[in-house]
Amino acid sequence: MVRWQGAFKGVDDVVWLRWATLNDTLLPIDCEPIKQEHQRAEQKRQRTYYFWQIA
Repeated sequence: MVRWQGAFKGVDDVVWLRWATLNDTLLPIDCEPIKQEHQRAEQKRQRTYYFWQIA
């Protein structure tokens, strides 16, 4: 576990304990995979839009 400062479930700017790997890579919390998937989908949409603009 590592100490992490940030917002979680409406509580902002607090130091939390979070699960992490041995090299301090944070393991995602319940809402993070959804946010990451939305970001990935938006990036893909923008790449597709750009492709059709130059084609």
